Amino acid sequence: MSNLLKNIFRFLRHGHWTRPITRQWPLILFFIILIGGASVTKNLYYRAFIIFLQAYCVAALAHLTKSKIVKGLIYFFCYVLFATETILIFTYGMHISPTTLTLLLETDQRETTEFLTTLISQPQFWMALAVIVAVAVANVFAEKYRLRVSQWMETRKWGGVTRWIALVVIIIGLLSSSCYWSLINADDSVEVDDWGVIHKHPKDVMTRLVMAFVDIRAGKNEMMKNLEIVRQMKPVAPADSDSLNIIFVIGESYIKAHSPIYGYSLNTTPVLLKEHQQGRLFVFKDAVTPFNMTTNAVRNIISCNAMGLGEHWMDRPPLTAVFRQHGFHVSMYDNQRSYGNDQNTFMFSLSNYLYMPEIAELCYDELCDSAFHFDGKMVDYYKARHLNPPAKKSLLLFHLMGQHVLFHERYPDEFNHFKADSIMRTEPWIDTKHKELIAQYDNATLYNDFVVGNIIQLFSDRNTVLVYLSDHGEEVYDYRDVCGRKAFKEEHPDISFQYSVPLLVWCSDKFKEQNPDIISDIEKALERPLSIDNVCQLLFHLADISNSRNDYYNPAVDVLANEYHCPPRIVEKTMDYDSVMAAFH
Repeated sequence: MSNLLKNIFRFLRHGHWTRPITRQWPLILFFIILIGGASVTKNLYYRAFIIFLQAYCVAALAHLTKSKIVKGLIYFFCYVLFATETILIFTYGMHISPTTLTLLLETDQRETTEFLTTLISQPQFWMALAVIVAVAVANVFAEKYRLRVSQWMETRKWGGVTRWIALVVIIIGLLSSSCYWSLINADDSVEVDDWGVIHKHPKDVMTRLVMAFVDIRAGKNEMMKNLEIVRQMKPVAPADSDSLNIIFVIGESYIKAHSPIYGYSLNTTPVLLKEHQQGRLFVFKDAVTPFNMTTNAVRNIISCNAMGLGEHWMDRPPLTAVFRQHGFHVSMYDNQRSYGNDQNTFMFSLSNYLYMPEIAELCYDELCDSAFHFDGKMVDYYKARHLNPPAKKSLLLFHLMGQHVLFHERYPDEFNHFKADSIMRTEPWIDTKHKELIAQYDNATLYNDFVVGNIIQLFSDRNTVLVYLSDHGEEVYDYRDVCGRKAFKEEHPDISFQYSVPLLVWCSDKFKEQNPDIISDIEKALERPLSIDNVCQLLFHLADISNSRNDYYNPAVDVLANEYHCPPRIVEKTMDYDSVMAAFH
């Protein structure tokens, strides 16, 4: 430490402040390439100054410490960020962001293994790896000839030029860095998002990482705000009525175009198709999810907010709290929850929104305590624990693994029904491997149909209504050579496979007999467009708590109400779904 202080004093006293530039020029150059490449290329005038200032600071640290370990750690950190960003861009069209950090923090061991298996099987991953290796090789050569170039840069002729250019750039960089003050002081994720969309703000990897961690802190503030809203809710005396079961099933990664009830050629949903033909299943034609990521989608599905009206999830209570307020027995069976892990580290995550102890105590009467490899086992577990009928009024939520990521891992062997030769696709880029993956996805959809059918069977002789939707869709080579949820590079993309989702309402014979007016409301609403962040209003209507006793019911966004008017359907916060699809067609 004493040597470092002496070096700093000598550095400032003798005017050697340009030596980090001349003697650590490879570090500065490759810091800019590794960390700030995207930022500099998008707004050279503004962002280049900030990136150069950051590069200068790390070069000064390496120069003053004269430690190979320090310099090696700086390079290691830069290459980790660069590799992560490059792989995300090449394989998913994404960047380091609060969203990707959320995914990382909420991924358990099973999902990590599946993700890595899927990742290394993609040719884009190896292309990204080739770019990373090429940059690293160039970096090694630069370091090899570092001293020769340094001697040339420190000649009298070039030394003065370097000094004045660097001085101007560093001063402007310091002034420009004031923009980070408003980011660091953001109180919630909305303010973080607003900061990120301002054009002049940096978009380099380092800044994206800072945004992600600020979002973590902001998420805690949001959770505390939401908790206080739930705490202030007062119980409402339930109206006298017959027993009623509301079942809410949230699926995963369901492409509705892969179901025959939406026109698919293969019968991937025999159970639901039969229920539809027999008049118990009602199919909504035009439902859209606001996000193609589970955390953001489910958080807005469960909350009573309406995104199209500018409402944020943290400003409204979870629908589970409203049902419990009205005397319903509320149960949650979640096959995506990581049981036994500390879920309180990152308060912005979905797990904490659903299961933070203070929230869970106010929102649920019963929680599942296990996860299962297959969704059907979770349904069996529920059945074994509930041999007697549920409470007089109950809300039961199932959150399924559905058709998530590795499709062949989502169903038992006996559901390996569809094969590559079942897929009659003729696009020139579709080969046997493509068809095998499509068949695996269809098998996962077939098993998902079986699981939902088992849930229906449990309640078929009771006064029950079931709502099924998927948090988001997916792509499995549906209109382009892409599998997964990747960004759109086309001028007029077809975003329907990722954002248009199934929304189904199943009614038992007893429910149909006792609620003819509600059945009529459902039948009139099937063609109406809607966004599934408003599904709570549909559930309130079905449960008959859509009245003056419910402070969070809004008929303007209840798709079953006569007053319904579909608000703008914005996906990923910026895209107008209907405008994008109109341009595509």
